[in-house]
Amino acid sequence: LATWDVSNLTSMYRMFSAAGDDGNFNSDLSAWDVSNVTNMAEMFQSSGFNGNISSWDVSSVTNMSKMFYYSQDYNQDLTLWDVSNVTNMSSMFHMALGFNGDISTWDVSSVISMSGMFRGQYDKNTTFNQNLSNWDVSSVTSMSSMFYQNRSFKGDGVSNWDISSVTDMNSIFDGGVLSTENKCAIHTSFSSNDAWPYDWEGICVPGCMDETACNYNTQATEHDDSCSYAPEEGCDCETPPEHFDCHGTFIPYTKDALETAVDLWVSDNATALSTYGEINDWNVSLITDMSSLFSSKTTFNDDISNWDVSSVTNMSYMFHYAQDFNQDLTLWDVSNVTNMASMFQMALDFNGDISTWDVSSVTNMSQMFIGQYDKNLVFNGDLSTWDVSSVTNMSSMFKEARS
Repeated sequence: LATWDVSNLTSMYRMFSAAGDDGNFNSDLSAWDVSNVTNMAEMFQSSGFNGNISSWDVSSVTNMSKMFYYSQDYNQDLTLWDVSNVTNMSSMFHMALGFNGDISTWDVSSVISMSGMFRGQYDKNTTFNQNLSNWDVSSVTSMSSMFYQNRSFKGDGVSNWDISSVTDMNSIFDGGVLSTENKCAIHTSFSSNDAWPYDWEGICVPGCMDETACNYNTQATEHDDSCSYAPEEGCDCETPPEHFDCHGTFIPYTKDALETAVDLWVSDNATALSTYGEINDWNVSLITDMSSLFSSKTTFNDDISNWDVSSVTNMSYMFHYAQDFNQDLTLWDVSNVTNMASMFQMALDFNGDISTWDVSSVTNMSQMFIGQYDKNLVFNGDLSTWDVSSVTNMSSMFKEARS
C-alpha cells in the first residue's frame, strides 16, 4: 500500500474500517497524497492501525466523523494537521483509548459538530487529557456527550471556549473526572447558555487563590478579591479550627475525622467541598489506619493520587467493594503498610499501575484482589518487582480474579 497513488481520491470513507482489529494492520501510509480527499469519515474505525500519518495534507477534508472511532491502539502525532475546513468531528476519537496527542493548535473554527468527539466508556480507561484552551469553537452547535465517560480529561482550558452557538450539550461531561476548579470555571462560563445541563453552582467556593497571600484558601475554586497580604515579617494566622491548618487545608488528626469527611464526600459532595475542600488536597499524613475507608462506597472514583499515605500501616479492606474506583495510585508511598488484606476485594474497575509500590513491610495480603465467580474484576497489573519476602499470608489473594 505504501506506493499507491491515491492522489485522485476524494473519499476514503470506511477505507480501513475494522482492518486489523487484532493489531496486525500497520501498513506504511505516510507518503500518501491525500490532498484531494474531502471525506475521511470512519476511515480507521475499529481498526488496529497506529501508523505515522503526521505529514498528511488533510486541508481539503470536511468530514472526520468517527475517523478513529474505537481505534483503541491509535496514538500518533497529528499536531500539524490543517483541519480548518472540517465541519464534522463527531465521535472522531470516541473510544480511541490510547490517543493523547497534542491537538491544542488545531484550527477547528469551521467545525459544527463535536458530539461524542472524546467519548469514553465506564469500564474502559481513556487517556486523552490535553489543554484545549485555544480552540475556536464558536461555530459548533452540538457538543452532546463530547467528553462522556472520559476518565482522564480534567477540563483544562475549556472554560475559555465561546459556546454561544451551541444548542446541544446533553451529557457533555457525564461520568467524567473534571477537576473541581475546572468544573467551577466551566459552570461560570457556560451556565448562561440555555443548553447547559448541569447545576454546579454549589461547588464554586470563592476565596483567595494566591498562595503568597496570608489568607490563601486551599478550598477555593473561584478566585475573588479577598486576598490580604501580611507585613514583610510574615503572616500572622489566627488559631485554626480543629482538623484544619491556618490556610484552611483539612488535616484530620484521627481516623474518625477522616471517615466523617469521606462519608460526607460520597453522600453530599457539594457540602463536603465547602466544608473540607477538594479531597485530593486533604492532608492525611497523620493517619496510620485507613482500613475500610472506602469500603462499599460503590460510586466513589475521585482522584486521591496526592494523598500522603507514608504513615499508614493498615490498608485492609480500604477499597473493598468500591466497584467504580479506578484512579492513579502509582506514587503512593506504602512502605510502612503491614496489612493489605482484602484491600481491593471486589474493586471491579480497578486496574491501576501499582507495580512500583514498596510492599516490603506487608505481612498480610490475604484476599487482596479476590473477585467473585459472577463478576468481572479487571485487575491485571504486573507485580513482578514486588518484594513480598515479609508476607506470611496470601490466602485467596487472587481467588476468582478473572482477569
